[in-house]
Amino acid sequence: MFNTNQTSHVNFRNIAAERSRSVIAWTGSGLSAPAKIPTWLGLRDALVAAAHEKTPSDKEAQQRQKHISETKQAAEHKNLWVAFQILKRILGKTTYRDTIRQKLMVAEKAAIPEAYKLIWKLRPAGILNLNLDGFASRAYGMEHPGRTLNQFSGNQSASHTHLLKSPEPFVANLHGTIIDESSWVFTQDEIRHLLRNEGYRHFISSCLSSKTIIFLGMSADDTAIAEHLRSLSQVGVDFGSHYWLTHRTDSSTDRIAEKIGIRLIRYENKSGTHEEVSQFFQDILKFSPQENTAPPVAIATPELSALPEPSALANLPADEIRVRLNAHISALLVEPTKTYDDVEQLLAKYDEAVYRAWYISTTPPKNKLIGYELKEQIGKGAFGKVFKAITPSGEEVAIKVLHEEIRKTPDMLNGFRRGVQSMRILSDHNVAGMVPYRQASEVPTMAVMDYVEGPDLAEAVKSGRVDNWDLVLRIASDIARIIVTAHALPERVLHRDLRPTNIMLKGFHTLPDSWEVVVLDFDLSWHRNALDVSIAKPASANGYLAPEQVRRGKGESTRSAAVDSFGIGMTIFFICGGEDPVFAENNHKNWSARIQAACNKIPESQWKSLPHRVARLIESSTKDAQSQRWDLPQIEGELIRLREAAQDPTSVHSAELLAEEIAAQNKSSMTYKWNPDTLSASILIPGGAETTITGNESLRRVEVTISWISSGQEDRKRLSKWLGDALTKAESIFFKAGWTTSNRNKDQMSVTLRASADINLIRKNFNQLSAAIWAAAKALTF
Repeated sequence: MFNTNQTSHVNFRNIAAERSRSVIAWTGSGLSAPAKIPTWLGLRDALVAAAHEKTPSDKEAQQRQKHISETKQAAEHKNLWVAFQILKRILGKTTYRDTIRQKLMVAEKAAIPEAYKLIWKLRPAGILNLNLDGFASRAYGMEHPGRTLNQFSGNQSASHTHLLKSPEPFVANLHGTIIDESSWVFTQDEIRHLLRNEGYRHFISSCLSSKTIIFLGMSADDTAIAEHLRSLSQVGVDFGSHYWLTHRTDSSTDRIAEKIGIRLIRYENKSGTHEEVSQFFQDILKFSPQENTAPPVAIATPELSALPEPSALANLPADEIRVRLNAHISALLVEPTKTYDDVEQLLAKYDEAVYRAWYISTTPPKNKLIGYELKEQIGKGAFGKVFKAITPSGEEVAIKVLHEEIRKTPDMLNGFRRGVQSMRILSDHNVAGMVPYRQASEVPTMAVMDYVEGPDLAEAVKSGRVDNWDLVLRIASDIARIIVTAHALPERVLHRDLRPTNIMLKGFHTLPDSWEVVVLDFDLSWHRNALDVSIAKPASANGYLAPEQVRRGKGESTRSAAVDSFGIGMTIFFICGGEDPVFAENNHKNWSARIQAACNKIPESQWKSLPHRVARLIESSTKDAQSQRWDLPQIEGELIRLREAAQDPTSVHSAELLAEEIAAQNKSSMTYKWNPDTLSASILIPGGAETTITGNESLRRVEVTISWISSGQEDRKRLSKWLGDALTKAESIFFKAGWTTSNRNKDQMSVTLRASADINLIRKNFNQLSAAIWAAAKALTF
């Protein structure tokens, strides 16, 4: 049985199950072994056999001897890159190509190995694939029938780096595909060319720095991966920890893994069937994290004199009670022989005094709070009050004091402790965009943070100041960046209470060019050592709470990054429409229409498709089923590229973004329908042709199909002549604008015309190429 308790597996399992960081699988030939696909060694042997068949006759003694010698050298060379280099030269292009294809074509009819299907069940951002067999792509088609998969080869990586921001998954066939010989990477020259390509290196570095990689189906002495790993080790950059599933236990594997920052997850393969690989995946897929509670908190003070009897302490001034109890709690927390139970016993013994500790005033001289001087109350919420205060050194701070009843409610108290621990983690890592944490106490339950000058997001939106797409996208993408950063920390901090009142716009009124988005109140957040209990309860739930925070569904946990996906989705809904969502509104049949109406309230941008794309982002983030929501990196990536498109349309490199924008700017004023599975927009012009515009990310092209079908009511004689003339006219329009027409079909009752254009041409001549589509569609209107 697979050992599920090894530390490296536990760490990776938490990342994958919590969805706190996007995962990419890097796959080697071992995954394809069950399908009996020839290994690289097997391909070498097949090429050697082909070389033997091409041995010159005895009449050409010199050439014969040279051929035999080179064939022998290729057969015995330990470096397969060199062996393939030799074989490609002596076989010739045609024999070399056909021999490899013949051996690999068996993959087309072979059953897809189970491991590939299990990879897609993990919902990875993509696969870096070293195999030419196509199993990774076929497995995606089985798991997601009808959905488009972005695919490209290793030598095309430079022009596809933008897909790392796309919410759609990809397969990067690093060593090529069977069908495209120009993409193959088998020889020494080919691997050197690939690894020296700056665009490729940037793509791989971006994957390593922004995602968590799991290496599968390869070993340390696997020649196909060895050159990649050697290249990575020379970069000299700390990309964080990645993981390698292997059955190898030798020291060389350990040495290589440590050198390049990869943690080994080991399994046994005594049977030779690698059955524990499936167990590895199944353990992750069924896993629900179980964690510990956070410790009590207190503000250390020098007042550590003996405590009087409970009744005597209760009669002292409130702040003296606070100072004394915090001093003793702090002492207990650092005493090795004491436990958290000792803290609970102390609080129970002095229960009346603890109750008195909640007496708080902003009126001097009773406005002291454990060394802070309260100036005014600046906020009040469901869980407590917020005060502006002054430190002994004269600094302004904000102090949030939770209601007294929290101390008698264990799950709420644990939530407070969890939040304090999370804020400490964020402050220790100096995460930009969160309010620096200073101190916290449980007598009373309070947290001290830096004071932030500026409105919260709710105030800014309701005042009408967030009134354009640039502001909407800047605020939304900044929120996403902050939360993604917190998720990516080793402790994997989640927020779990994202809402407009927990987001501040620091300096929004006073610093128009340099204001900042700041996220508050990680009080409901969860991190690696947190308990599976939320402060939020059904009675206090609202539209920003994910469904699983109120009622638990099968296989769902509140300790998931998908909770924050829901919160940010609803927050963006509020930013656009200015209305708070109602709890469970995402289940209403008119939810899609409500989202679109909210997005339509923002004045039009030069990028016309923004309202539709943001509406789909909100809907994808607020799915009722946790497993169906977008991850935070998907949300952040989409927001970033939409903001870039809105600011500079010429910077867009995505074929599907361009395709939808063409549809949004159609001259017929007809509403288009977007198909997220095929990445295409369709528009039906009354009495005319149906136009479909597709973004082909793999080929980096926008493809257009215009179809007209007779309704049966037209005059057949006129129709026959019109069809030919109309098709010729439409083709001419496309050609003059720069489109390449690739296919035309015409019969007595219908006509279809297909055209395409490279995205670089579209970026350069967007208006001209876009106008041609609608002119061609109009030409095909009978």
